[in-house]
Amino acid sequence: MTHRRLISSLMCLGIATPALPVLANNSPIEEVLVTARKRAESLQEVPMAVSAFSSSQLETAQVDDITDLQRMTPNVTLNETSGLVAGAVQVFIRGIGNDPGFDQGVGIYLDDIYLNRTTGALLKSYDIERIEVLKGPQGNLYGRNTIGGAVKYVTRKPGDELMGDVKASYGAFGAAELSGSVSGPINSDAGLYGSAGFLRSERDALQRNRSNGEGYWDEDVTALRGSLLWRMKEGHELTLAADIMQDNSAARLPERLAVDAATLAGIDFVISGANN
Repeated sequence: MTHRRLISSLMCLGIATPALPVLANNSPIEEVLVTARKRAESLQEVPMAVSAFSSSQLETAQVDDITDLQRMTPNVTLNETSGLVAGAVQVFIRGIGNDPGFDQGVGIYLDDIYLNRTTGALLKSYDIERIEVLKGPQGNLYGRNTIGGAVKYVTRKPGDELMGDVKASYGAFGAAELSGSVSGPINSDAGLYGSAGFLRSERDALQRNRSNGEGYWDEDVTALRGSLLWRMKEGHELTLAADIMQDNSAARLPERLAVDAATLAGIDFVISGANN
């Protein structure tokens, strides 16, 4: 049983946001810029509990996706849910989160675009500038479904210099991941810049149904991202970004020794009915 889903988004933003400075491990921390209140400001001046992580910090901590943030952030729990579909995330901040059957208590945002479903919100850490975790009610700025807090995933913006990177990793259960990105000026005289990133991740099944040998909780993810930045004049920018992710992973099932044929038939019926 494999659940297929395709997620895409198209975003047009006109607000310029200064980049978070990348700090070396041994360099002093002078200032950390965040956009927790939808404007760039120093983390020390934000009157709320915010945990911010730059791309270099996430790489050093070997953060693969946003579920790994619970290792770095107190009072935060992020897990991939078990059930009918893969790629769904369950988030709790200070005990408030997205309980099954209820509205979300923690909002997840991709470049300030609200992800209204937990399915597909298991975001991979690639081509990223920073991740911010806002704790406590955020309804004034972010609206409903943020009574527990918000998780902001901020992608990397194109820069003035040509740069790129490629990363590869391999692990147990046949896990393999390849990702990369490139960004730089397209026409600097016209103020046009661009970037592109990709990710391909595979892993064998971590669960096995003893009744028929079928595997579950594997990984088969392909993701692409691209953006164009136009600096019209001083203090005015226009960003056009597109993001697509295809997840053909098998769902994670609740822990059990075996699933009988009747249960599997019911699960297949629900998934097939939802797809149709």
